[in-house]
Amino acid sequence: MKLGTYVEVRLKSKNIDKSMSFYEYLGYRKIGDDVMTDGSINIRLSDENFTSPTLSYMGTSSDTIRAIFKNQKQSARSVQNAEFKSLNRLTVSIDRNKSKVKMPAGTPVTRTPISRLGRFGEFSIPVKSVAQAVIFWAKLGFEPLHIAKIPYPYSIMSDGLIVIGLHQSGDFDDFTITYFADDMQKRVTTLDDEGLELHPMKSRTTHDTYDNAAFRSPDNQQFFLFNSDV
Repeated sequence: MKLGTYVEVRLKSKNIDKSMSFYEYLGYRKIGDDVMTDGSINIRLSDENFTSPTLSYMGTSSDTIRAIFKNQKQSARSVQNAEFKSLNRLTVSIDRNKSKVKMPAGTPVTRTPISRLGRFGEFSIPVKSVAQAVIFWAKLGFEPLHIAKIPYPYSIMSDGLIVIGLHQSGDFDDFTITYFADDMQKRVTTLDDEGLELHPMKSRTTHDTYDNAAFRSPDNQQFFLFNSDV
């Protein structure tokens, strides 16, 4: 099963112009009406009423819709677009219509980053059980790229469109867009000097630096910045 041919992270914004200016400051580029890209993922800003963030797919096939709704009374033929929740309550939307916006070229692990934040690593998802979460996402077409138990149980998965990280850590509660760079300390320092409100994060492996940081966008989306070459 594949959820679609296109995916974007949909964010609710009270002031789209302000949000777009912020993402442009971070190095994102506008590629469509209210859609920004960092060269790896696309973000759509919307002032509509929905659960933010939403992992939003388009180009969903009839077979996929039938598989998702096979145990429900509603006929899959009548479904043009719909949404469901993951085990940890992440909203995922699907739509038969094809996107007018293109995905960045390449695969999630080969795309060329253009933002000031480094390389997009994953859409981080806190979970209570990595084992159960892996089974859930595997049924939706995601395949494991990496599984580990140290420093805590986690798994990195991809459906060929986006990379997600399933983290059984207890370190964070929000769905987070995560970046990596081997010069992140320099990037963090520059952003901090420019006035971006950053929150230092201690590394689990090093105790003498604050190379890692977190911040929130004007639309309240959380971001992690990690000093690592992924």
